[in-house]
Amino acid sequence: MSRIVSVPLLAALCVLPAEAGKKPAAPAKTEVRVLSVSGGVLTSGGKPAAAGTVVADGAELRLDAGHAVLDFGGEGKVQLDGPAVLAVGGRRLTLSGGGLLSVLPRLKGRYAVATPVAVAAVRGTEFYIAVRKDGGTYLCLCEGAVEVTGGKGVKYSQRFEAKHHLPAVFAHEGKTLKRSEAPMLEHQDADIEALR
Repeated sequence: MSRIVSVPLLAALCVLPAEAGKKPAAPAKTEVRVLSVSGGVLTSGGKPAAAGTVVADGAELRLDAGHAVLDFGGEGKVQLDGPAVLAVGGRRLTLSGGGLLSVLPRLKGRYAVATPVAVAAVRGTEFYIAVRKDGGTYLCLCEGAVEVTGGKGVKYSQRFEAKHHLPAVFAHEGKTLKRSEAPMLEHQDADIEALR
């Protein structure tokens, strides 16, 4: 099931430290390392990336199928679900296809995931985000709070909180975002537990 799309407008999902309102100190550079790859082939910058590979800053990861788990320097883990394309630029990731489950309980500083549709500031560390075939973004806030805003030139701002899964689909509607309710898709509590 391919979810890769090409959409020119990018936006970001930003995870902020637990102390909202405080400006965080610049975090030390986080080393991103491949922990495992199952059911597919992962490449980094066009070269095979197996368990133990350190992902270079600026590298593009491509996963043809299956899952790849990445370690974020002891701050937590993310699982990339293929087929997927993910560019890693320090603590800013650009997801242009596929899905990403983030479980970052020891997050230090900012962390962002760019998608083609929405900007979300997260005050919580567990979420699943996927780029849909129709160009929308699926976002499940698994636990915590998120403020979703539109990307460049897109009017939208809304804060959401959840203790246990709040899934939605965000899509462009003219110069604003439309939020639609959605079922929980592509991830389960067991997946979150495995990353913890």
